Amino acid sequence: MKNAIDSINSKYKDFFSKISGHYKNMILLEEMRIVDRTNALFNGFSLEKMLVEYKENIKADIKVIEEHADPLVVERMKNDLNEETFIAALKSALRTNQLPMVTLEAIFRGKPAWKQKEPMFGKRNMIEIESNAFMNYWYPDETSNIILDILKEAKIIS
Repeated sequence: MKNAIDSINSKYKDFFSKISGHYKNMILLEEMRIVDRTNALFNGFSLEKMLVEYKENIKADIKVIEEHADPLVVERMKNDLNEETFIAALKSALRTNQLPMVTLEAIFRGKPAWKQKEPMFGKRNMIEIESNAFMNYWYPDETSNIILDILKEAKIIS
């Protein structure tokens, strides 16, 4: 599967480069919305105050930010996590040259989800492909082509 994804990222590199700025703007706006929502729900932006679901999502975002942001900005965020340091670290991460890309997040093993699909598919192997709302809304044709190309590259369809 990794080879298929590498091939797709290479094939669509120019497209991903073209949409990169808009995609990064969408990420920033969405994270700002999440920060505002968290502030409203929990009277501030603090992991200690957040419910588990919110906390886990913020921790996952922080993990990605840490990979791409300036280490000094990340350290500042880690030492004093609040909405300002979180958004500053996010902006630092978004300033990198990292393009949007197709990623392999996990191998599907979800037994609860599988129970719903098993009557339709039996005991076969399954691949689950998710695209994000930005791509679905603004670039539906390209998103469909990318998904078809993933399936072709992985030799799932011809």
